[in-house]
Amino acid sequence: MYSGGSGTKQDPYLIATKADIELMFQNAEDENYYKQIADIDMLGAEYSWQGDYKGAYDGQNYKISNVNFSAGMGAGFFGRVYKMTDFDGDAQIKNVRLVAISVSGDFDCGCFAGSLSGVTVRNCHVESGEVTSLDGINFPSSAGGFAGSVIESQILDCSFSGTIEAGSGSAGFVSSCWDGVISNCIVNALIKYNESHIAGLVSNLSHDSIVEKCKVQVIFEDIPGTWFSPEVGGIAVTCNGYIGQCTCDISVNNNRSCYHVGGIAAVMQAREWQEEQYNPIIEDCYVHFNDAVFGNKNEHSYIGGIAARIEARDSCNATIRNCYVSGSIKIEI
Repeated sequence: MYSGGSGTKQDPYLIATKADIELMFQNAEDENYYKQIADIDMLGAEYSWQGDYKGAYDGQNYKISNVNFSAGMGAGFFGRVYKMTDFDGDAQIKNVRLVAISVSGDFDCGCFAGSLSGVTVRNCHVESGEVTSLDGINFPSSAGGFAGSVIESQILDCSFSGTIEAGSGSAGFVSSCWDGVISNCIVNALIKYNESHIAGLVSNLSHDSIVEKCKVQVIFEDIPGTWFSPEVGGIAVTCNGYIGQCTCDISVNNNRSCYHVGGIAAVMQAREWQEEQYNPIIEDCYVHFNDAVFGNKNEHSYIGGIAARIEARDSCNATIRNCYVSGSIKIEI
């Protein structure tokens, strides 16, 4: 039994202990309401959740700490989160604090969730988080410090601080954002990578997605043996959507190779695809490079204060306006 409640919106199940958390995930596909009423230390808990979660959770800003687990695809504290059928509220998951959480997974993993589909998450924070998703060359990790893939979802007023060690398609916050919104979020991350397509906030931003009012402080560090010259973006690797009113502070450690590096985006793609027009916009953004040094073992490297490369075709437009860059960038041949 839970520490109280009946699971309705008016009388949510009360979450106060490790046992309550474990019971909730045993019934994660039930569309219940939950409310946390105390700090919870998960040290010693047998936790390996990676399934579907369809509940509504209000953490009330209490902490859940010392979570450590390894799982396969979709690894994250809440697993793969889906919208409740009859959810009635401003955010399905809100006011959660995850402290000292370590997650290891194969694909689509993050400290908060493996994936988000059709949900709104508000005021949720990961402090001292660790994500590890290294499974060899040519295997996309698609890992994020906060979450893996984000589909038709909103992440509002959230944050991640910690370390990510991952392969391609990974980022400091979420791996990919499709038809979604990331607004007023903060990232402070060390990202260690062994493949390409690495970003401070989101690796792939779709054409109808929005990133706004976010602050990113990121250190990029390639792992010895990195096999491919990376594409790196301070906010995004590939920007097909909108990025506005964001700031990014970039440092680089131990980098021996580079291909496309952009302070906001490595690549902006303006094109028509499946009868949809991609007209990416970056505006009102600020980037600072902290004496960034990139090694070049290729014939060509493309470094841009805002974007490294812009592709525009099919009568589509890519727009950069009212942006500012400071600091120092150096390429060692």
